[in-house]
This record gives sequence, C-alpha cells and structure tokens, in this order.
Amino acid sequence: MIKGRPRTEMSEDRPEEFLARRLIEEHMLRAGDRVTGARIQGPAVVVTTSRWNWLVEPRSRPPTTIASMRLFEVSMDIVEDPPSPSRGFAIGSGLPALDLGVPADLTALWRRADGQVRLREFAELLVDYQPGELVSSIIRDPADVRSLVPPESVRGLAGYTEPVESSTASADQIAFCTYAVDADEADREVIVVERWEVRVAHGGVPSWERRPLGSLSDET
Repeated sequence: MIKGRPRTEMSEDRPEEFLARRLIEEHMLRAGDRVTGARIQGPAVVVTTSRWNWLVEPRSRPPTTIASMRLFEVSMDIVEDPPSPSRGFAIGSGLPALDLGVPADLTALWRRADGQVRLREFAELLVDYQPGELVSSIIRDPADVRSLVPPESVRGLAGYTEPVESSTASADQIAFCTYAVDADEADREVIVVERWEVRVAHGGVPSWERRPLGSLSDET
C-alpha cells in the first residue's frame, strides 16, 4: 500500500459512477488529461476523458471480493486485437485503493485477507494484473489451447506443468504455466508459454518467479 494515496470514498449519489471516476482520476490519467463524464453501461461504468474512454467493471471471475474489498477491472473502451491487459484494483469503503499490478499492493491485499484467500486465487490475480503487453491465461490442460497449437507441443516443453499445489511444514507453493497470444517476426500467430512458481511461508506473504518456456505456433 502506497503511503499518502487518497482514500476512495463512496458517494451517496450514484456511488458506482463516483467510484469509477475516482479510480480513473487517481490511477489512469496522463498529464493534462481530465475526466469529462461517466455513465452506467450494464454492470460497468464508462468514464469519458479528454483523451479516450475507460471501462470500469466488477471483476467477473473468482475471486470477486477479498476481505470486504471489491475487485474491479479497468480497460480502455476500445476494440483491440489482441486485447491489452486490464488493470485490477481492490476497493474498500474508506480505504486506499490497491493497484493489483503493484507487488506491494498485491501483498498488502494478502495481508488484509488474513487467510481468507487461497494461494490459487492469489495466483489468478497475479497472472491477470501483472504489468505487460500481453494478456496471459493459466493453462489448466493443454486442450485449453488446442485451437491455437497442438496440445502435445505444449506438453513437450521442458518445465511444463499443469497447476500443482504442494505444502511443507513451513510453506505452501503452487506451480503452473500460462500462455499469451503474440506474433513472431514473420507476423505469424504464436503462443508464449511461461512457468510460474508462487510460494508463501506460513505467516508470511507470497513471493513468485516466472520464466519463459518457449514460443509455439500451429506449425510447431
């Protein structure tokens, strides 16, 4: 949690619009930008600015709340192919917003949860919101990517693993792999596979490592 950050308060008048505007004002605006309006669009709020529009919506995948804090995603309100990663935030009434792409804020959320979030759920947030240009997803089974590459090519990567959790007397750990869609130098579609290991000592906060395993195409 970053000291000195403004607290995100709820307004009694259109609280969802107020919350969305505050998120954009405090975390997404560039120098010279300003918020010009906000409107409800289904479960989301569209926040208009002098540069472009932002979409603020509740996280739809578990976990959606942690320790009485609601989780939200922020993305540009444009169509992109491939899409850019969303930013994730945890919001609690009267509390500073936590930016889930900032390691210190992500571990602050773990501390605040005080055992209410599982390591597997923490890993989901870690993958979804860590900074980068590509949208990554956990591979639960190589069949998940069969429309992109042959599953056997994923299984054949040295270091590949499906999600596996383990525990010792002193720590818990989860290892898993992710994939992201990218393009190679010849502009062919490839998937980039990485291995992650997330570990937390009992009574501590998680630490993690990630390393690339390779890039695959349907010609691999």
